[in-house]
Amino acid sequence: MNKKQQIIETSIAVFNEMGIRNTTTRHIADRMGMSAGNLHYHFKHTEDIILQIFQQLIQEFDEMMKVEHPGPWTLKILEDSLAKSFAIQQRYKFVFINFVELGKWIPQIAESYRENIQKRQIQFRRMIVQLQEDGTIAASLSSEELEILVNQIFILADFWISFNELVNQLTGQSAVDHYQAIFLRLLQPYIATGAKG
Repeated sequence: MNKKQQIIETSIAVFNEMGIRNTTTRHIADRMGMSAGNLHYHFKHTEDIILQIFQQLIQEFDEMMKVEHPGPWTLKILEDSLAKSFAIQQRYKFVFINFVELGKWIPQIAESYRENIQKRQIQFRRMIVQLQEDGTIAASLSSEELEILVNQIFILADFWISFNELVNQLTGQSAVDHYQAIFLRLLQPYIATGAKG
C-alpha cells in the first residue's frame, strides 16, 4: 500500500472515530506518525482527502455490483449484495452520517452522489423488473408503486446509519442485520406467493 492510500485508510478510521468537524489533517498526520507537511504533500486540504475517500467508496460499490451480479437476480443474491453494501457503508460511516454537510461543503460530492444514485436506481429498477419476469416479485406491481418502492429503498439504504447513530446505536454486525431485515421487509409485500430465493 502506497503512502497516499495509507493516508486514506488512516483518514477513514479517524473520521469515523472523531467526526468531520473535529478532524484536521494534523490529527491524521499525528495518527500516522508523520509531519503535517509530509501529509500536505499528498493532500493539501481535509476536503481533498474526503473527496478521495468518497470516490473510493463509489468505486467499491461499483466493483461490488460487477462481481455480485454476473447472472440473473435472485432473492438470495439480493440479500448477499445488501449485506455487502451495508458493510461498505459501515466502513465509511462518517460519510453517511454527514452526507448533507459534506455535499454542501464539497460540491463534487453532491454532484457525484446524484449521478451515482441515478445509476443505482436504474440498476435497481432493472432488478425488480427481472424479478417480476421470473415470478419472484408480483407482476401486479405498477410503475407508480415501483417508483415509490425505489424511493423508499434508497432513503433507507443511504440514511439508515444516521438514524442508527442517533436512535438505536447498534454496532457491528448487529446493526447490519437489523437494518438489512428492515430493508427486506419493504420488499415483502411484493414477493409473489411461493417465490424462491
